[in-house]
This record gives sequence, C-alpha cells and structure tokens, in this order.
Amino acid sequence: MKKIILVLVLVFIMAIPFLGFSDTGTLSTPYSIQPTEAASIDWDFNLGTNANMVTGRHRWKAADGSVIYLPNSARNGWISWTLKNYQIDSIPETSNRDCTGFETPAACCIDVNIGSCDDMEYIENTDCIAAGDPSPCCTNENTGVCTGWSDTALFDCGSSACDDYILGVGLRTLIMIQWKRVYCPDCTITF
Repeated sequence: MKKIILVLVLVFIMAIPFLGFSDTGTLSTPYSIQPTEAASIDWDFNLGTNANMVTGRHRWKAADGSVIYLPNSARNGWISWTLKNYQIDSIPETSNRDCTGFETPAACCIDVNIGSCDDMEYIENTDCIAAGDPSPCCTNENTGVCTGWSDTALFDCGSSACDDYILGVGLRTLIMIQWKRVYCPDCTITF
C-alpha cells in the first residue's frame, strides 16, 4: 500500500511542471496599439480584354521592407482586387420568363416571357449599402469597386489583339487612380 501511495505522489509531483495557466488580466489604463505604417506598396495588375476588367493585387510594406499582413491579406500579404463596371438586374424579383401577359405579374412585362424585367443597369459605388449589398462589388456603405471604369473603350482591342500590348503611362495612371478610390484615396504614390 505504501508503494502505491509513493507512486501516486511521484506521479503528481512530476505532473506539476506540465500544468498550464490562463486567465484574462484587465489593464489599469487602455493601451493604444497602432498598426505598422506602410512606406511602400507592391502593385501589379492584368488587363482582362475578354471580361472587360482589370484584375490585380497589392501588398503593403513597412519602411524596413517587411510585408504588412492585414486581415484580408492572402499568401505573402497580397490583397487581390478587380476593377470593372458592375451591373445588376434592375428588377431582381421578376424575370422575363415569369411574364404571363401585359404588366403581369409586374409592370416590366410586355407579353408571355417578354419584358424588360431582366434589363441590367450599372451600379455606382454610391449605391452600396454594405459589404456585398446589393452587389459583391460593394466593400462598405457608399464604397466599392463597382465603377472601376467609366471608359470601356480601353478594351476595344478584343480577346487576343491585346496580347503583348505594352501598357502606356496613361493607362497605368488610370488604373492607379481607380484603385486609389477604394484602397488609398488620400495616398500619393510614385513609381
């Protein structure tokens, strides 16, 4: 019996260094934690002639060159984005195939399966109510990437005619201006 008690005591003593402790402490005064300030940005993009959009990515860097990781950062700190003119169904609750007659079941109906119910309209960034509402291009209230372009003629070269196309300073500047509207409106960026 004494041997059993001795073994149990030894087991208990040996287990003490492996015990853990956790708790929450309250600070006497609030402590302000500031994010790292970005000194530079890595930025690249691709001109999408088929989809009439620009896709790209950026990542912020501190003064020492280290990557700043944000909650929406992906691998290696990259944040992906798309610039295009987004459209939404003007009457999302009714489709042309729902039409059974003139103005039935909605005023957009002209005849059976015919109407203006499926017409698409451009959504402005100011139309955004919240992130993803009413379109995935919305990032916040009155903010988004819904109107990345006002001049779709930039993409008139077609699906393959833009291959090996060298982007001029004007187009790069336009892309940067549209990107800044969402991600860094007060920034001055030099390359």
